[in-house]
Amino acid sequence: MVKMFKYYVCEKCGKGYYPKKVRCRCGSTSFKEVIDENAEGKIYTYTIIYVPPKGFTPPIAVAIAEYNGMRFLGKYNGDPGKIKIGEKVRLDTSEDGSILISPIES
Repeated sequence: MVKMFKYYVCEKCGKGYYPKKVRCRCGSTSFKEVIDENAEGKIYTYTIIYVPPKGFTPPIAVAIAEYNGMRFLGKYNGDPGKIKIGEKVRLDTSEDGSILISPIES
């Protein structure tokens, strides 16, 4: 599996989105796809789910990561007990389209 992060940028105002929107907040409907193979950001906030839906093993950490002035929601792929605000992370887009947030080992 090739690691990459995919998102969309409005060609008129430059606002980034994921998933792709039909219309930007500026009114434009023109977007370009951006693929970054080394998307590094930081944890903005997170929550840990101890009673998840059926089929998931707790605990599950879900985080919002900041990247290039944008914020993205995704599943944290590290130890939920070690996640912290401001932590450096890597963002990837999985094959099913979800965002994966992984800690960067220092």
